[in-house]
Amino acid sequence: MHEVSVHYGHVMALQDLSFEIAPGEIIALVGPSGSGKTTALRVLGTAVRAQKGCVRIQDQPVSELSSKELRKLRAKIGFVHQDLRLVPNLRVVQNVLAGELGRLSYLSSLRSMLLPSKERIRRVYGLLDRVGIAEKIYQRTDELSGGQRQRVAIARVLYQDPIAILADEPVSSLDPSRSRDILRLLTDIAGEDKLTLVLSMHDLELAREFCPRLIGLREGRIMFDQATKDVPKETFDALYELNEREIIEDGS
Repeated sequence: MHEVSVHYGHVMALQDLSFEIAPGEIIALVGPSGSGKTTALRVLGTAVRAQKGCVRIQDQPVSELSSKELRKLRAKIGFVHQDLRLVPNLRVVQNVLAGELGRLSYLSSLRSMLLPSKERIRRVYGLLDRVGIAEKIYQRTDELSGGQRQRVAIARVLYQDPIAILADEPVSSLDPSRSRDILRLLTDIAGEDKLTLVLSMHDLELAREFCPRLIGLREGRIMFDQATKDVPKETFDALYELNEREIIEDGS
């Protein structure tokens, strides 16, 4: 990503962002609400196009790809949304099979979800076993706990055979213990499969615990990009300090 800017109307979401991510690297984007973390993830996932600058993924300039090439690339990038985007009244197996949607036609995807082959079911079971909920394969997704639904979402992106996983606030709705379990699962999978993993996170303690590199964002700009061990507490504090304008806007 080189000098990337994104705006929504008059609001600048990202301003001249530049950073590189090596294959297999584990990174957290940290910063206050509205700092641009989600937009940066969506740019990396090709869901949002930069109005300025260049984004290259696997040495391909995203802006030069055709619709077909873009869809093919997007299918290689697993995205765990903050709201998970699972279908609550479908069974777990069907939600995991939805990870194939980016590679198949609509009719083929529908057939796969409604009448999956034994091979597909075996693969889904293996992925659910890997994330620790194989016994839930035929349970309705809306009957699961928050942590279990997170695991379904992770299994779904793994079903894509991704080159990278992007996760937007993956533990914001979980208690500290379950948060650590999910982050440990994500980072272990990324390490074992040599996947690139980029997380957006509010919790600095968890980001420091699980991510070797941190990129601090504020008002759409990079405030720091360093190895976690090299980021002093004062730098974190400054990232979250309200400036005078923000205090007025918050009505404080």
